[in-house]
Amino acid sequence: MFIWKISDIKELPALSVTTSKSVEYALESKNNHSIAIVGLGPKGLYSLAALQEQLSAKQDLPRLSVHLFNAHPCLAAGPNYDIDQPEFLLINYSIEKISAWKSNELDGNDKLTFLDWIEKYRNSSKTPKKGDFASRALVGKYLRDALRVVLKHMPDNVEVKVYLGEVTNCIHEAEGKFRIEFEEEPANMNMNYEQIMITTGHSFKPVELINQPIPGRLIESVYPVESKLAEIKNHHTVGIAGLGLTFVDTILAFTEGRGGKFSQIDNEMSYSPSGNEPTKVIAFSRSGLPMIPRNGSEPDRYSTSQEVLNLLKILKRKHGSIDFRVELLPIIKLEMENAWYQAIVAGKGQGENWFKMFNFSDLMNPFKDLTFTSNRDYQIAFSELLDSYLEEMDNPEDSPLEQVTAVWRNLLPKITEIYNFGGFKGSSIEDFHNNFIGRFNQLSFGPPVISMKKVAFLLKNGFLQVVKIGKDGISAKPDGSFTINPSRGDAIEVDILVQASVAKNNFPNSTSP
Repeated sequence: MFIWKISDIKELPALSVTTSKSVEYALESKNNHSIAIVGLGPKGLYSLAALQEQLSAKQDLPRLSVHLFNAHPCLAAGPNYDIDQPEFLLINYSIEKISAWKSNELDGNDKLTFLDWIEKYRNSSKTPKKGDFASRALVGKYLRDALRVVLKHMPDNVEVKVYLGEVTNCIHEAEGKFRIEFEEEPANMNMNYEQIMITTGHSFKPVELINQPIPGRLIESVYPVESKLAEIKNHHTVGIAGLGLTFVDTILAFTEGRGGKFSQIDNEMSYSPSGNEPTKVIAFSRSGLPMIPRNGSEPDRYSTSQEVLNLLKILKRKHGSIDFRVELLPIIKLEMENAWYQAIVAGKGQGENWFKMFNFSDLMNPFKDLTFTSNRDYQIAFSELLDSYLEEMDNPEDSPLEQVTAVWRNLLPKITEIYNFGGFKGSSIEDFHNNFIGRFNQLSFGPPVISMKKVAFLLKNGFLQVVKIGKDGISAKPDGSFTINPSRGDAIEVDILVQASVAKNNFPNSTSP
């Protein structure tokens, strides 16, 4: 498995687009039929690409103005794929799974899959192949180049402008027109739009961990890691709330991001510290379980059966009254069971203990039958479980566990169609969010194996400690530090608390403007 980075790519053709600040928007005047896209991250890019395809197919197209609005300066990439972020932050999909284009748009020249784009622009002696991973910054480079291609193919009589700033209001005026407003900027009463596409991506707010924390002691968002974590010094003990992808990024920012060096020889990981790392890191989450890492060489044997696809179509007709636990969960269990035994049969009885029964409840909660008498017992169990995941995902061919993790990845788009716009009945939505979706995502959307090997090493050498959180959770001390209260054992004091859990949608009670 090779990790592709920006340094592996030669200089790209320049991105040429007129960019202005939000304060200049008040000077804009309407001359043509005008439309707007609010948000120019990946979703905004895909919307613009779809628009370009439609406009290019029209005969006698009138003059048209397309205005693109984005709060983040890294156009087409946004904060998640910012090209200036550290390159130890990796995408959790292998490169052949990534494309900025629909399959019917690929042309073998400009509109390329990520893998083919790397092949075209690489300056490395390495050849990109399935199973390789890449930095998120390099994915950002690819998305920005896709924006260049979209603009290159835009018809000549279409004018495209970008305004940098956060749009806070879209006002519906008379005659079906719309007006855009920025926060703390003068309104432009002369500029309106026939249509607006809103592609603002994630606008969720983190769940409140502590009431009224002292500023600087609670870090609610870790991105961008270099600036958000800068106040954490080598004498600090740090708590991390969350054990998912953001937790992995945070651990790597505390180590590689501070000048430490990981190395791997004969599958053995080692680490040379820089001295700039925090003294210790204490991590915890609601589930208390590690994510299953992903190997880019994962086989593609599993595919959703036609019978299941037909069942999902029938269920979709019950929109608004679907009970996830009663109607969808049995289908998911059955698909996971089928994938498990198909993998065992394909393995042809390899190894001494080649046959194992599938157990859904063990998959969802491997610790359900364990009683931890101390936090050390919990940490040992956590470490052993993570090692078992790594061992299996290091050799995913014919792995029953790997095939089971593919089930949720394949079913999720179909289940999303059923869930969207109130497809589940009210009580089932809460059940789905509280008891299922988090663990399913842990199973199927984990970080690359190499990243979790680093986490596993830090866990074993004592830099990282995981704790099973108790009912008292976290409490703030008068001096601004925090106390983490494990379910077993003594309380643990930390100087700074980092929130690395996924923010939740709470519409309409907690939304961005």
